[in-house]
Amino acid sequence: MITRERLSKAALAAGLLAAVLAAAGVLRAEEKLVAPVYPGAIRLSPAAVHNMVPVEFAVKDVHDKVAAFYVPKFGRLAAEGETSRSAQNLTNVIILSESQVLKHIASVKGDYTLSRPAIVIIEWVPEALAPMNAVNRIFMELESQARRFKVHQAELLELKKKYAFLQTAYYPSGKEQEITLRCGRESGSVLQAMADPKAMDAYSEEVKKLTQEGRYNELAGLQKKYFGDMADAGKRAKADNFAVWKTGLDELAAAAYQTKLRIDMHPSQWDVSWEKKR
Repeated sequence: MITRERLSKAALAAGLLAAVLAAAGVLRAEEKLVAPVYPGAIRLSPAAVHNMVPVEFAVKDVHDKVAAFYVPKFGRLAAEGETSRSAQNLTNVIILSESQVLKHIASVKGDYTLSRPAIVIIEWVPEALAPMNAVNRIFMELESQARRFKVHQAELLELKKKYAFLQTAYYPSGKEQEITLRCGRESGSVLQAMADPKAMDAYSEEVKKLTQEGRYNELAGLQKKYFGDMADAGKRAKADNFAVWKTGLDELAAAAYQTKLRIDMHPSQWDVSWEKKR
């Protein structure tokens, strides 16, 4: 016999499972995309997206491989001017043409004048932006270490080849900044330590609190608490920190995604009442 208690536990378990699936980037039941999600992609969009807003994902594979997944099985490459978004680092895949979208919406919701196709947008970081990537900071540090400690010069060349792809990658949640700041602290870089926004916010709040309470004698220890001993940092900065920055590259490789993917909601999910003919 199924009791109310057992039903409550089952409902709780189902809710927990739904939360886990949502955290893993799985679509919610009420969402319906115009094309399937690329295998292994992680979700970047909020927990639920409605209307005409596409759902955004991050993908480990390069954009050419992602495009080959969608074309021609699920759609075709957009012709020039067929979509509103175009750039050298974008591939637009038409899943449902403008006429197909209009026909579908009219059959479900009446006579509408909506005018755009349902698409998948495949995006990647252009090489022109590579020097601006935080990864470049790590390569600069490794080059500095290799100049000071000649033993690392050959390894540096290998690392540049192995991890060149990191300079044109995406890092969800600012992971590249987090890794770069940590390497900076471990290697005694005072500027890197002081650039940590979380540490700076916490430091400022505690300074404010101690000042308001008149506990001025404790202020001297705050800098060491949040940013380490400056004298010790000086010693670390003079040491061989090549391994610290190399570890940073390894961590970045694990966190890197080569492609962003935006998949339209299916037209059946669009709220197009504002487009209805009068």
